[in-house]
Amino acid sequence: MVKVCFFGDSLTSGMVAATSDQYYPPSLIVGKAQAKWTVVNEGVPGDYAAEMPSRLNSFLRDSSRKHRGKVDYVVFLGGTNDLRMGRESEEVIADLLRICEICRTHDASLIMLTIPPNATDSVGTFAAKRELVNEAIVGKINEQGNDVVDISAALPFGEDGMFGDDGVHLTRKGYKRVGELVLQALRRKHLNGKAKK
Repeated sequence: MVKVCFFGDSLTSGMVAATSDQYYPPSLIVGKAQAKWTVVNEGVPGDYAAEMPSRLNSFLRDSSRKHRGKVDYVVFLGGTNDLRMGRESEEVIADLLRICEICRTHDASLIMLTIPPNATDSVGTFAAKRELVNEAIVGKINEQGNDVVDISAALPFGEDGMFGDDGVHLTRKGYKRVGELVLQALRRKHLNGKAKK
């Protein structure tokens, strides 16, 4: 049985807006399309990339116990909250590299998503910092053998119906697009893995 874990913050959880109780997690798309896979969502609204390595390590360690089943694929999205709170891009990149190390330690294949644009892009240095983090994801993190889904490029800010009223979270349509892109990446990665065996 293939086990996939979506891990990150509110964008991973599928929160439609900070003041809303509506969720449409992109993991739903994968779970429906791959009914024989176990798909779990560990998106925690408000979580920071600085805190995620410890949380991910604990989750993967606990999941490796026989009764829960090892995680085969981690789909990771994080860093938005850190940048919005003023952390430097270098700090966030260091956190993401720790995520890579933890996945390797637990023999879980990683698919990392770039940080999507949001209304904060027009405030201060947020956009420049976000771009630096995304460049590291597409460059250094991808070069380490991890897969990358560039949702930043696939979700231009202001595109009709993709972003919610708060300018940070996505709509059902936006999360659906993310889920479809991740599904394609997971299918490629899974097929390539099976071909190498």
